[in-house]
Amino acid sequence: MVQRAKPGEVRSALAKAYRKYGSMDGASLLERLVMFLVGRDVAWQKVSPAVERIKRRYVDWNEVRIARVDDLREILQMTGAKDPEVRSIHLREMLTKVFTDRHALDAEFLADADREKRASFMAGLPGLDFAQAQAFEASIAEEKGDVPITPQVLRVAQRLGWVGKTPTVAKAKKALADASRGDTVNLTYGLVRVAEEVCHLRNPDCPKCPLFQVCPTGKKWKELTAKAAAR
Repeated sequence: MVQRAKPGEVRSALAKAYRKYGSMDGASLLERLVMFLVGRDVAWQKVSPAVERIKRRYVDWNEVRIARVDDLREILQMTGAKDPEVRSIHLREMLTKVFTDRHALDAEFLADADREKRASFMAGLPGLDFAQAQAFEASIAEEKGDVPITPQVLRVAQRLGWVGKTPTVAKAKKALADASRGDTVNLTYGLVRVAEEVCHLRNPDCPKCPLFQVCPTGKKWKELTAKAAAR
């Protein structure tokens, strides 16, 4: 019988290893991009107040786009971010890119764009890493009752025993939807971070993985290491 990691234990381990994103219900896609940028490795309860303070201080996002870096840094410092000045610069650059590409500060087109076009646009946004971009993708998919499947997510899901070696897209989506318990954004973000940092395609660094204690692959690694040491 194939071992399978318990979704609850996986979610708990990911929550301890990485900052969790909170609800973005009602937020426009542009505002979500801002929240992801501001919220990188920051406690979520500090993100929303910072974004709300930005919205109260400036008339609109275009005014934020041309705001002084020092003024934005003053606001973003309240989140406890280690690099508020760099984050402030990235925020202005991100808004400028959206404005330049779309001739308006509106990102709602991303909801209806195909995945390739969305990925291409996201790749050019400063300040967001790949895991954050995938979490943003998940926030769009979640509203449509869908789950994004990437090679990174699929690889970790396979090693967790949630899906087989050659699953159909439908089966993979169902397995991840069941495991997420309605929090597709954070599950996607956590699995992508794990895939990028330790759960590599070849030679995964199991001992350094935050899922090491709950993952069947990690347990196999421990068994093999113990046998090798006993020889």
